[in-house]
Amino acid sequence: MTDAWDLNSSADEQIPILSTNGKTIFFTRGHHKDNTGGKADKGDVWVSHFSDTAGWSVPSRLPAPINNQFYNGVFNYTSNKLSLYSIYRNGQAPLPGISSSNSVSWPMDWRMPQSSGIKYFQNKSANNGNSLSRDGKILILSIESFKSLGAEDLYVSFWDANESSWTEPENLGSNINTKLQELTPFLAPDNKTLFFSTNGRGGVGSRDVFVSQRLDDTWTNWTEPRNIGETVNTEGAEMGYRYYPELEFAVYTSTKDSDGYGDIHILPVTPEDINNLINEEIFVPMDIADIETEPNNLPVEEGENTLVIKGKITDLTSTKGVFARVKVLGEEGFEQEHFNDTTYSFVLLSNRDYVLQIEAEGYFSKQIKLLIKTNKAKEIVQNVEIEKIVTGARIELKNVLFLRGAAEFLESSYHELNLVAEMMFNNPTLIIELAGHTDGIGNPNLNKRLSQERVDAVINYLVEKGIDNNRLSGTGYGGTVPIASNATESTRKLNRRVEFIVVKQ
Repeated sequence: MTDAWDLNSSADEQIPILSTNGKTIFFTRGHHKDNTGGKADKGDVWVSHFSDTAGWSVPSRLPAPINNQFYNGVFNYTSNKLSLYSIYRNGQAPLPGISSSNSVSWPMDWRMPQSSGIKYFQNKSANNGNSLSRDGKILILSIESFKSLGAEDLYVSFWDANESSWTEPENLGSNINTKLQELTPFLAPDNKTLFFSTNGRGGVGSRDVFVSQRLDDTWTNWTEPRNIGETVNTEGAEMGYRYYPELEFAVYTSTKDSDGYGDIHILPVTPEDINNLINEEIFVPMDIADIETEPNNLPVEEGENTLVIKGKITDLTSTKGVFARVKVLGEEGFEQEHFNDTTYSFVLLSNRDYVLQIEAEGYFSKQIKLLIKTNKAKEIVQNVEIEKIVTGARIELKNVLFLRGAAEFLESSYHELNLVAEMMFNNPTLIIELAGHTDGIGNPNLNKRLSQERVDAVINYLVEKGIDNNRLSGTGYGGTVPIASNATESTRKLNRRVEFIVVKQ
C-alpha cells in the first residue's frame, strides 16, 4: 500500500484522501491532458482502488457533474459522500466556498454537488485547503480573509443545523497562524490534533508540515506547532498531510524530484509516533490570579506561588541537543541564567510575564515570550528548537520597531538589537546584510529613503555596541518587496519590517 508511485503522473497531484478501509483514494490532479479543460485545467477529481495482488489501479477521472472546466478539488470523503471546493450553480461557474455530492453508483457516478453556505465567507486566495471533521460538524478552512494575520490563515467554522449553514469562520489565532501561508489543514479524528503546511515557521523546504493540538474549546489556544520531521519534510513543498490512526498510515504530496508538481506519498505512521511529537508540550492554564508578588534578581525558592519551567534545546533539523546559554528575563530587571547545557530549569514566580532567551555558537539566537497567567501550574515544559546559521538564511527582526514615519527606535526594540549584537560577538566570522521595508502607501521615493534610514539606524546601533562596520551592510527597499497585501492596515503592517540576511557565516 505504501508504494504510491502508480498514482502519480507528470501532472500535479494534490490533497489525497483515503477511504476508511484504505482501499480507495481520491485526489485532485491539475494540469493533466485528460482533465475536462485539458492541461490548462487546474484541477479535476480522480480516483484509484487498491488490491493486495495488483496494488493501486490506474487512476480514473470522475466524470461530470463532479468535474467541469473549473477547478474541482476534493477535501473529504465519508460514507459515499464527497466534499468539494467548488459550489455549483446549475452547472455554471462555481461560487466561493464548499459543496458536497452523494454517490448514485459508487465510485464513478455522483449527483450534482449541492452548495453549503458559509456566513460572511471571503477568500482572496486562489489556493484551496479545507478539512471536515468525521462527524461533519467542524470545518477547518485555509483562506485569506478580512481577519487574516498575513496571507492564508487557518479558520474554524461549525455546522448550524438550525440555519442549515456554516457559522462565520473564526481565525485560529497567532499560536497557529503566521504572517505567511498556512495551507492544507487536516483535523484528526480526535478533533484536537491539527496538521497543516506552512512557509511561515522555517523548516527544511519551501513548505513543511507541522502539527499542533488544541488545548481548550476556544479554538485559539494551541500547543506550539512542531515540525513533523525529515521523514516527511524535504527541500520541496509538502502539502495535504492526512493521518489515519486506524490504518496507521498518512498520505500527503511532495514536490521533491517532481519538477515543482506534487506527487502522492503514503507513509506508515503509528499513534505513538504522533503522540511523541505532541506530548513534549505542556499546557499552561490561563486563569487570572489575584496575588501580587514582586520579582527580584535573587534565586526564587519553590513555594505556593511559584512554578518550574524547564526544557531541552535541540537543533531544528537534526533534533540533537545543543549546548546553549539560556536566560530568563522578567519585570523590574529580573534575570536568571543557565549556562552550557542542552537542558535548562528555572524556578519562577507565578502570574508573571517573562522572556526566554537562547543563545548558542553557530545558531541564530531566539526569544520566546512566556505569559504565565496562572498560579496553579507547578511545572511547564518549554522545549526550544534553534536554527543553524547558514549562508543565505533570512531572519526578520520582529521586535525592532520605529516611531511612525521616523528612524527612531521604540524602547521595546533594544532587547532584540542587543541579542543580534551578542550573536555577532559569539560568531566573529558572521557577516550580515540588512534589508529595510515599508508598506506601499505614500510616496515611493520617501518610503525608500525612510527604509534606508532605518537600516542605517540598525547598523549604527550595532557598531556602537562594538560590531565591526565591515561585517554590516544594508539596503532600504521601500515598499517594493511586500510580503502581504497593502489593502488594509492589518496586512500593511506586515510589510513594515527589517530583516537580515547571512552573507558569510
